[in-house]
Amino acid sequence: MSERCLGCGSRLSPEGGLESAFVHEDGQYCRDCVATPRIAIVGCGSAKQDLDDGETVPAKELYTSNYFQLKREYAETCCDEWLILSAEHGLIHPDDEIEAYDASLDPQSDSYIGDYEAGRWSVLTAGEIQTSLSFRAIHAHYVVLVGETYLQHIEETLTNEARHIEFPFRDDDLGGIGDQMRWLREEIDNYHPPGQAELEHYAVTDGGEST
Repeated sequence: MSERCLGCGSRLSPEGGLESAFVHEDGQYCRDCVATPRIAIVGCGSAKQDLDDGETVPAKELYTSNYFQLKREYAETCCDEWLILSAEHGLIHPDDEIEAYDASLDPQSDSYIGDYEAGRWSVLTAGEIQTSLSFRAIHAHYVVLVGETYLQHIEETLTNEARHIEFPFRDDDLGGIGDQMRWLREEIDNYHPPGQAELEHYAVTDGGEST
């Protein structure tokens, strides 16, 4: 019996597929799945730059915690594109210029925006996710690096709109930030192709000849 693709589950051709680029995966992908773009959705952070009133920076530069920086490094190293999930702005592009803010979806946080605003955020952000995903490849693979307090607001929309989606922090039972940071570091350090959608960077299993 032939092996199946880790991505789509289809049977691999007799000559085999392409080895996964990720250390936590043991198996192969078909060439169609390897050519599929990977898009990370990264949760924002509470630690931010201290900006003057009216001053803006790209969203990717606003959050200063080591945790966010590691998620950013993973997204920029292991994915083709990434987006940020912000408690203030919803789903935004890393290059979007934004001001510093104090908002959280965590009810235990002093910056919690409140139940009503959290519900409103859920509705508005769900619409943004639907619009954003509709402009991207239908078979894109989404990697969600978001905490549970945020994920509960948008998980249903993500799973309904995205055909291929993974929640590595949950799937690998990484409940603590320390565990998540170790996982991210290991994935980054062991990731060999510079672009998930670039077939020429993958080692093939047909005697080392490139396709």
